[in-house]
Amino acid sequence: MAKKFEKAVDAVISGDIETLKSLLEREPDLIRMRSSRAHRAMLIHYVAANGVEDERQRTPVNAVDVANVLIDAGAEIDATFLDGGSGTTPLVSLVTSFHPHKADVAAELVSVFVNAGARVDGLKGDGEPLRLALSSEYPESVQALLKYGAKVMNVEVAAGLGELELVEKFVDEGGVSRRELEEAFWSACKYGHTEVVECLLKRGVDIDARGGANNTGLMLASQRGRRDTVEMLLGYGASVELKNDYGGTALGSTMYFLANHPVIGADYAEVIELLLNAGAELNFAGKATGDDEVDDVLRKRGVIT
Repeated sequence: MAKKFEKAVDAVISGDIETLKSLLEREPDLIRMRSSRAHRAMLIHYVAANGVEDERQRTPVNAVDVANVLIDAGAEIDATFLDGGSGTTPLVSLVTSFHPHKADVAAELVSVFVNAGARVDGLKGDGEPLRLALSSEYPESVQALLKYGAKVMNVEVAAGLGELELVEKFVDEGGVSRRELEEAFWSACKYGHTEVVECLLKRGVDIDARGGANNTGLMLASQRGRRDTVEMLLGYGASVELKNDYGGTALGSTMYFLANHPVIGADYAEVIELLLNAGAELNFAGKATGDDEVDDVLRKRGVIT
């Protein structure tokens, strides 16, 4: 039976509908079977990709059809990894996974999962899927979750969505810790919600508070080319000299993002100019970046020829 399960997994990740249907028809119990690996995943988890073995984290173009086959066969849509332990559900894995988003099927898979009964606010009803989709920076999944009724349950999510009035409401009602305010601040910086960032600064958040990998709000905003947010943070005195765990300053880590993880719609040229004008030092190899506007800024500074 274990060998047939492995064949079914291969069919799921390759999009081999015919083989998958044949296996499930001959062995209906495969749909309830779990992997022998530590994650104890079911077939439906392999559609979501995140959390299963690395070499099998693949999303075929017909992943939606694959998901429907599994659901029609009786897949447990809110099954957790680790056989009911602390693992996550397929929906949570999906909205935090690179592969379904790269294949441009994540939003449709959210729809399929929720329509099949997946709890849009998570097993605990705490809004974890939406929070994780936001922190993972997958806007397609964020919008899909909101479309299907996901609730904004905390200040971090409200800030990431740019919901200023809701942020103020959470803060005014009390019970929000300093750390939660910082998480909200970093989320707003990442998404360029300048009014929310300013609101949180006025509520006492340290402008140079360190988040994941010791990134500051300025680093998070700069890396993603959030020009208006960067300008506001610099106006409030954000440090351009601090370094994250990778040794990058706001400017250095922005150059890294530009080269390796550019954000669509980012205004890197103006952000880099703002940082340079604020006294940021540029340790740069002297090669053109390939971004014409950024290279113009660097030429004017004599960094490249």
